[in-house]
Amino acid sequence: MPLSFQNITIQNSLKDSGYFSPLHLYFSQFITQLAQTDNDFLFLAAALVSLWTERGHICLDLSTIANKPLAHIIQTDDVVYHSENNIICPPLSIWIKQLLASPVIGEPGERKPFVLDQKYRLYLYRYWEYEHKLIYYIRKHIKKKFLINQEVLNEGLAKHFPHSDCSDLQYQAAKMAVNQGMSIISGGPGTGKTTVVVKILALLYENYGPKYKIAIVAPTGKAAARLEKSIKDNKQNLACREDILSSIPEKTATIHRLLGSISNSPYFVHNENKNLDLDAVIVDEASMVDLPLMSKLFQALPISTRIILLGDRDQLASVAPGSVLGDLCESQPHFLTNNNKTIADCTVILKKSYRFHENSAIAKVSQLVNKGKGEKTFQYMAPMFTSSEIIWHDLPSSNTLENDLKAFILSGFQDYLNAKDVGDANHLFNKFRILCVLNNGPYGVHAINRLTERILYQQKWINPTMRWYHKQPIMITQNNYTLNLYNGDTGIIYQYYDPNTKHSSLRAYFFESNGIIRHCIPARLSHCETVFAMTVHKSQGSEFDDVLLILPDHPSPILTRELIYTGITRAKKRVHIWGKQSIYSWAVKKRIRRTSGLKDAINPSENKLDLFSFNQML
Repeated sequence: MPLSFQNITIQNSLKDSGYFSPLHLYFSQFITQLAQTDNDFLFLAAALVSLWTERGHICLDLSTIANKPLAHIIQTDDVVYHSENNIICPPLSIWIKQLLASPVIGEPGERKPFVLDQKYRLYLYRYWEYEHKLIYYIRKHIKKKFLINQEVLNEGLAKHFPHSDCSDLQYQAAKMAVNQGMSIISGGPGTGKTTVVVKILALLYENYGPKYKIAIVAPTGKAAARLEKSIKDNKQNLACREDILSSIPEKTATIHRLLGSISNSPYFVHNENKNLDLDAVIVDEASMVDLPLMSKLFQALPISTRIILLGDRDQLASVAPGSVLGDLCESQPHFLTNNNKTIADCTVILKKSYRFHENSAIAKVSQLVNKGKGEKTFQYMAPMFTSSEIIWHDLPSSNTLENDLKAFILSGFQDYLNAKDVGDANHLFNKFRILCVLNNGPYGVHAINRLTERILYQQKWINPTMRWYHKQPIMITQNNYTLNLYNGDTGIIYQYYDPNTKHSSLRAYFFESNGIIRHCIPARLSHCETVFAMTVHKSQGSEFDDVLLILPDHPSPILTRELIYTGITRAKKRVHIWGKQSIYSWAVKKRIRRTSGLKDAINPSENKLDLFSFNQML
């Protein structure tokens, strides 16, 4: 029989069910103690909100889970619960009534631990506030009107897009970004997002002069460095005056650096009360930016600042809660402001790929993956040992994995490990990378890195017998404000020869896109890992000539269509996929669906109830 929520043993049943981790249960216990109640409805809601936030959701939609078995709600595609405690979530009207009677639950605008909105979404207060403020500032930026010399703009558009007409999407994106306070430019790899940005920069400086202040940022150091290099390369092709060229900034930064990180704090130097002094901000790889960080960025900018978001809406969502870019791109028809401008007026989706030719296998497979047609992709995947762009290989058993990996590892890292100096090594290392889905397990990052080190050690190319060794590639896994290193930054451990002492010692080298090379003693790096292999999540913002994508031998909650697409599109020339066809096809059908109020909140009917009011419930 289902357990009733009038049963005084319900909390013990939840604790014994295995549905929740000790952290979620401790949080629920803390909330009920704070509310000075043993209310089972509150205990369950708090545990679910904690779990949902861990899974990347912004809130818990009670209307979608009311009256449903808890095991069905919580289970993932790879974990099915068979608890003897057959717990059914309470009916929506009763659940809402019980929650609103609690002193820790507030309605929008009330500063309480939880916020329950009129769509029956339950938020942790801080996430409701992040979302609420982001919506507020997006509206303000979209409504903002700018003085533009349209004659100068039209001349610039004709000059920078000489062979384009109004139907050209790059042309439309540039015109939109200059005319509006906020714009979104989305597109897959090679669709020309950076090319457009450089032309937008030229158009802005042609309109406003060299004193116009622009910041160009990305969520990770690697993405920022790649963007910086692309801007340097593309600006040389601009047909504009020398003073305009010299005005276009080449220096990029991470969002954290722009806002001014405060050590051991979630806050920044620049915020809602202390704005940045900028005329425009360009954010690359916006799909990687989580809700809290995006909200803090918008809060730190004056309404007079243009905001341009670049990214691929089909890529993985951020690791932390939220999928802001995806939500905004999906919400195009509804985002109305007081001046009747919609989010559609601020969004351009670039479709033509300049990296891959029309019959490119990588392009065709990535497009089919985005449509959820995994089975059809196999017709474009060549068997092993052919010269195709994309090659399928059945996943080796764990017993033969090392032997099958050997040829890839030796050919992929040979040039890097035989480089003449650390600068050359840094360049060559980005030609090949192994991408994994998981960190743990026989096909995870940790195991593949160990196998790689063993194979290269047997070849006598490295000596990984110590924590740090010559030619070791590393990635920072936690922000180090003292060294100005951030999560996702990559470097190389290399022998450093001191001409003064005539002694050699190991140094960790980090390369900035402006040519500056920084180095430090490896012992100062408290959080980093070897990175011959890396997760697909951490590869975002990077590109490699060749990629080996290794899928796990079992389903996983994070194995989705977006992950497969992101892994494939990291490759510029060739990608090998190792996996089981059944799991690959299952993953391509599975999309990331994160619960948030962003899409509904930017609907013009945001203040109207679609169901029934709280008063009717009570």
